[in-house]
Amino acid sequence: MTANLAALYLGAFAAGQPVVLTLLLPGAVVVAPATVTIADGNGAAHGPFEATVNSDGHSLSVTIPLSALPMLDMYAATWSGLVGGVATVWDSSFEIVGGFIVTYDEIRTIDRAFSDTAKFPDAALKVARARAEARFERAANVAFVPRGRRELVSGPPALSSTSDWVVGAWEQARVLKLSEFVITSVYSVVSNGVALTADELATVICDDDRLVRGLLWSPGTRNIAVHYVHGYSTPPEPVKLAVLLLLRDYLAPTALPARATAQTIGDSTYRITIAGRDGATGIPEVDAIAKDFGRRRLAVG
Repeated sequence: MTANLAALYLGAFAAGQPVVLTLLLPGAVVVAPATVTIADGNGAAHGPFEATVNSDGHSLSVTIPLSALPMLDMYAATWSGLVGGVATVWDSSFEIVGGFIVTYDEIRTIDRAFSDTAKFPDAALKVARARAEARFERAANVAFVPRGRRELVSGPPALSSTSDWVVGAWEQARVLKLSEFVITSVYSVVSNGVALTADELATVICDDDRLVRGLLWSPGTRNIAVHYVHGYSTPPEPVKLAVLLLLRDYLAPTALPARATAQTIGDSTYRITIAGRDGATGIPEVDAIAKDFGRRRLAVG
């Protein structure tokens, strides 16, 4: 009998170093041996790797070598072990990124309380940082560290008449529009089931949120699969400040939340006016930075 439990997200890890994954299983007593198989976003599998049953009996750990994590991508980890004599499988996921907007040291300097590693261990900072960075990037609509993205997009309309070529549709058919801004490199392109060769990929030009080539992209609907890297190589200092402000709001919320519009003390209620409180995060300074450094697509129609 095999039990397959709900998938867990294990966080983001910086590229260029082995990844140490730990899966916490409260209430489950795992018996060795245990193994982990890693699959990238395209389903290519690596492993299995031997996992360690930690001394608490309720968690597993594994170190994944660099060779199994060659690209910025979302990875799936499938854990297998015995619980009470029953073969059990746990599914989890994690991400390899090109870096982080803020470091643990920077987080600990924004508030004296955060220097207390017992009250605010690295594990707590990791969770809060992931939330803050993801939230700010959603508000800004652009990544501030390199991230991998897989996307299935439609090719251009087929050119069917001479007039199509005259009005510039040929130029448009050389351009593939993607969802993310600041595209910096392309791992792979598979068009109608055929992968571009390394030489063909070398001719593709990354132009912000577009891929441009000399040849036409194949027409079709959701027929081109692209795996690419997007995001700034270094986050601007104001962006780091914005993420730190979000982190402080997560880790040590004040008695008066940053998005509050009123507070009741005894029998009295005080109304508070906060300019910009209806922004993406509700923290005016953070929203202003997201607006200044973020990206927006032009509305059509």
